[in-house]
Amino acid sequence: MKDAHGAIIYVGKATSLARRVRQHFERPHSNFIEEMTRLVCEIDYIQKPTALEALILEANLIKLYWPKYNTDQKDDKSFMYLAITDEEYPRPLLVRGGQLGVGKTIVGVLSAKGRSLDGLHAKGSVLTVGDHLPRAIEHHGGRVERTELCYKYLFGPYTSARSLRVALELIRKIIPWSTCVPGQKRACFYFHLKQCPGVCVGAVTPLEYRRVIRDLIRFFEGKKDEILKDYRKRMQRAAKAQQFEEAGLWRNKVFALEHIQDVSMLSKEDEAQEVSSIENRVSSMNKGGSSSHIPDTSIFGRIEGYDISHVSGTSTVASMVVFERGAANKGEYRKFRIKTVEGSNDVASMQEVLRRRFTHAEWKKPHLLLIDGGVPQVHAAEQVVHGELGLSIPIVGLAKGPERKRNDLIFTTADALLAQACQKHHVVLEQVRDEAHRFAITYHRNLRAKRFLGDAKRALE
Repeated sequence: MKDAHGAIIYVGKATSLARRVRQHFERPHSNFIEEMTRLVCEIDYIQKPTALEALILEANLIKLYWPKYNTDQKDDKSFMYLAITDEEYPRPLLVRGGQLGVGKTIVGVLSAKGRSLDGLHAKGSVLTVGDHLPRAIEHHGGRVERTELCYKYLFGPYTSARSLRVALELIRKIIPWSTCVPGQKRACFYFHLKQCPGVCVGAVTPLEYRRVIRDLIRFFEGKKDEILKDYRKRMQRAAKAQQFEEAGLWRNKVFALEHIQDVSMLSKEDEAQEVSSIENRVSSMNKGGSSSHIPDTSIFGRIEGYDISHVSGTSTVASMVVFERGAANKGEYRKFRIKTVEGSNDVASMQEVLRRRFTHAEWKKPHLLLIDGGVPQVHAAEQVVHGELGLSIPIVGLAKGPERKRNDLIFTTADALLAQACQKHHVVLEQVRDEAHRFAITYHRNLRAKRFLGDAKRALE
């Protein structure tokens, strides 16, 4: 948003631009917001293919222009930053401006080891900082000098800590990074998930790891196209050298990066919180207190639930139900007759259904796949979705517990954010599972009835 002089006074992101603008101008707001809307004379927008890229662009624009109504809405120390340490094995760390000690003057790329820089108070300064505790930062005549540890790159400010954490978890599946200390006896859990290159156990050299971190840095600089170009070149080189397994790995990375899912990163609640966050902050400051973090209460944007139904392996069918923002969207339900599997084999049937489902590029992509079943069914789904197709869509199973009254969530990968969100919205996930079961059973009964009538008709003939 720009004022009459063309100055940028506010930067925001939204999945629906029209709805977002209406939230600013139609709803009653505090004097602070009304002042901003009175000053707005022009609204420009930049369209990005994913909410993840929109998040990064928003942070880069705030860093570049430091708009008044972005920076005044929060205490500078509460902004979140992504810091890359200047170590043999650089670590990505999430830090707040208050931990860095200097609020909004921290933007951009930090200096190399051992250097100290002037111009601390200028917007856009590049700074060398020590350990991320404030006491480790030493001021000497307008300078900030390094102590034991310094950050080489600093990205931000990010207005949403949750969105930044989600972004890191998503990109880790494509660009595996590590926060481990080298020289450990055991590999970390993320190493077994192929989301850590093995810094912990020396499975990667410092040079190799810096190449990985370079890709992470480029991603948060908004240079996704550069990464894709580089990955395609590596894939082609490996293919020419007849290293087909390596070429396949790079092909999967290209596909995953092109189709990276946002896991409802920009939900309705996120947008509403962004609009009202200024009011919350101003209200809190007027009361002399600090606002506490409001936990996200949004459900996944689009959930697809799957179930298999048959009687002793005959007339096997599958259902796909769709819930969006926690409500059923029956217009997008789909049903499948199993064609390639004989007998009672729920695992193979589930794999067939998922292969067929993702041949439909015109169908909207889900943010979560919910499987009615246990570990075998979830593993089977992951083999197709993550392994064969290279998609990074989270998959969760929902199965009856030992007492047949409890519903157990099945996770085969360690994703704390996913587990927390699923536990929080357990009731909705049960509704999705039950609806998939109902839809599959109904379709199966209809097929059996038609088959029975057909047999009876042939018998009469």
